[in-house]
Amino acid sequence: MKTTEIYKRYDSLKALNDYLNNGTQQPAFNNDSHTNSERFTGTSSYDEAEERMMKGDSDLQKKIEEAGVAQTRIKIQKQVQRRQTYSSVVGAMPNVPAYISGAPNSMIAQRLVKTKKKVLNIGYSMTACGGVNKDNIIKASAKIVAAILNIEATGVRVNLYSLFCSKEGKNLIGLSLKIKDASRKIDTLRMSYPLAHSSFLRRQCFRWEEVTENVPECYSGCYGHVPESREQSDFFKRNGMKLDKVLTFADVEYKSVDDVIKMMTEAAK
Repeated sequence: MKTTEIYKRYDSLKALNDYLNNGTQQPAFNNDSHTNSERFTGTSSYDEAEERMMKGDSDLQKKIEEAGVAQTRIKIQKQVQRRQTYSSVVGAMPNVPAYISGAPNSMIAQRLVKTKKKVLNIGYSMTACGGVNKDNIIKASAKIVAAILNIEATGVRVNLYSLFCSKEGKNLIGLSLKIKDASRKIDTLRMSYPLAHSSFLRRQCFRWEEVTENVPECYSGCYGHVPESREQSDFFKRNGMKLDKVLTFADVEYKSVDDVIKMMTEAAK
């Protein structure tokens, strides 16, 4: 039996949404992305799911903030520049010892010293089986956000990708979606849906399988199973994603934020 591996990359929410809306449903698939229940997906319709993805999900944003992100914001101070005091000919205040000695640099001035910013590329797969509680998915994703806030407070910048990976037999298929650029601060309103909502998995990612050519027919029944963490990491690496670390829901579910920070930063050393 032929083994299939399919990977596609999207650098924006719009790029993924256009792909889903303009694609043609493959003959082997039903329209489960649209017909699945709210109880299973977390949204009442595909239209609602699309609106949450494209406009932001304020309800989910609140849950993520309450799951630990808001507290993290309070505890840390983001600072990529530090103020340095030095002696100068002109300045904001006198340097008394230098003035008494007659030194020309008898004033104290301040300047901002820029530090070189390191960039981490992190991929997070919230892919989880249908029996996983939605709140557990949210809590795990909140740890990812809190970890990135802490890391960026040290001056390191982060590119974040939401990953989807599905296995059926020996077949592996998946996508990556860029949801945070290293040049921008975390925006939990826009990030929350593709990072933490079960509907993203069970509507958009299911739709992706339905419209992507050459996805094996065996996926049409259950849309695949969750691969092991190492399988997912190897899959994205094999398909050209240069990520410093791939983390999955299984990796972070029972870990602390400090554990997640350690996994992200140690992988990049």
